[in-house]
Amino acid sequence: MRIAVIDPIGNIASVEVDEGTVIEDLKALIEVEMNIPFADQLLLFDNKKLDDKKSLKDLGIKDGDMIRAENKKAHDLLSAFNNPNQNPFNIFNQAGNQMNNALKQEALQIKKHYETNPNDLQYILHQNPEFAQAVLNDDINVLINYIKKSTEKKSRKNERNGKNLKT
Repeated sequence: MRIAVIDPIGNIASVEVDEGTVIEDLKALIEVEMNIPFADQLLLFDNKKLDDKKSLKDLGIKDGDMIRAENKKAHDLLSAFNNPNQNPFNIFNQAGNQMNNALKQEALQIKKHYETNPNDLQYILHQNPEFAQAVLNDDINVLINYIKKSTEKKSRKNERNGKNLKT
């Protein structure tokens, strides 16, 4: 069966797997196909983290489904930062610098990707002009702020979806 994997910047890879493939093996395949380091991957399906030891079949993933591959450190830090039950000062002291470094590295990788892939740049210019302008801006902080805003928007949407499921 084929499943799609989308990374944080919107690149999509179609990978051939069978239903017995465990997530750990899928991560190794994603590392090869999408050049995302195994240890940095957080895989999500229907906004749920995927357990490395479970198979695609165990998780209800079928042919044609899409999995999100996110940067684990950035996702964990942003989730903790957005959690109202956490003390924001503790999070800032412990994770603020790590989060900023992770986001800066991600922004630099995104910028480099589009600078070296003009066809991809043309695509995002048409599909997501706001993102494209952030990528093209000389100030890396513009792209970092776009990533933060986009991630926060997704988190709020996921929280709303979670609350809707509970009611």
